[in-house]
Amino acid sequence: MKKYLMISLLLSALFSSQLYADSPATQINVDDLTIDNTEQYAFVGVEYAYQNLEQTLESEDIYFPEVGQSLFGLRFGFQNRVWRTMFTYEDNFASYRAFLIEADRTVLAGMMGGKGRIYLGVSGGWIEYYGDRTILDDTVEFEDYGYAYGGNVGFMYYITDRIDLSFEYRYLFTSSSYTLDTIQGPGIALHYFF
Repeated sequence: MKKYLMISLLLSALFSSQLYADSPATQINVDDLTIDNTEQYAFVGVEYAYQNLEQTLESEDIYFPEVGQSLFGLRFGFQNRVWRTMFTYEDNFASYRAFLIEADRTVLAGMMGGKGRIYLGVSGGWIEYYGDRTILDDTVEFEDYGYAYGGNVGFMYYITDRIDLSFEYRYLFTSSSYTLDTIQGPGIALHYFF
């Protein structure tokens, strides 16, 4: 029930009207790509995040790798004055990787001289969790695949007309069969518009 309530609240906030998002001061001044008379801006980015991987199995006989993990990611996407959609690949190069599709919507814009925005978003995609675990003093390898879905909230600041910095917090539920329940934590990303 908690999952459905959180998803309902996130979706209702996501699709409610934004505040000040149509202000001319919030527009990005880069070369335009016009699709259906809406200005779209392509971007690439990098991210660093610290994710807490909450595990399903809790037993004195089973030990999993450390649950708090740093990860790095690459992003590609499009953005207009209100919406942003991106594809993100992230990996910690030890036990976790994911490919996510993320969409977010500006809910408050025009802050900090027109350069700051607050956004709400949804995320979903494929995850893999792998490595070694200890069961009754024996170390065995494991691999677990599944999907994840959830939401994020963040603050975006335009450093220049072509570069923005995003601070976000993401909370994802997983379909992982026997290892992960949720993935959550803060992240920071740098995007370049071209």
